[in-house]
Amino acid sequence: MTVMKRGLWILPLILLAGAAAAEIQIFNPPDKLMTFDEVVMMQGKVIPPAEIKIDNVRLQPQLDGSFACGLVLKPGKNLVVAALGTEEARLRVLRLVTFPDIETTDENKNHWARGQIVYLTSLGIVEGYPDGNFYPDNPVTRGEFATWVAKA
Repeated sequence: MTVMKRGLWILPLILLAGAAAAEIQIFNPPDKLMTFDEVVMMQGKVIPPAEIKIDNVRLQPQLDGSFACGLVLKPGKNLVVAALGTEEARLRVLRLVTFPDIETTDENKNHWARGQIVYLTSLGIVEGYPDGNFYPDNPVTRGEFATWVAKA
């Protein structure tokens, strides 16, 4: 009888340990996503259903543990952290930056330097003009060039 009593206290500990294990599953977007979009929808599931923090913003999932929220991305690298207690899921998203005047030229082709412009603007080294264009054929001033070198 004393052997059974000693063994019975282990059962609640095993049940509590199993219930304490938390899991965060992220279905969308995939890790290492590269996108031109400013906002991306994040969808996932939390097991067990409990309040989750996404980049330190609290989010209450549905009764089945599913959740969805919009992620506002800054240009360049973005790290999104979803946390549930001590459990964390990290998601890396690269937001690329483009401009309408480098996408199509008079011959319905992309500008010859489009790849380099997208790369350098996504890293924050070069920028476009306030009207949303890049004007790749404009001459570069010494001040612009000095700024680019300093940022690089």
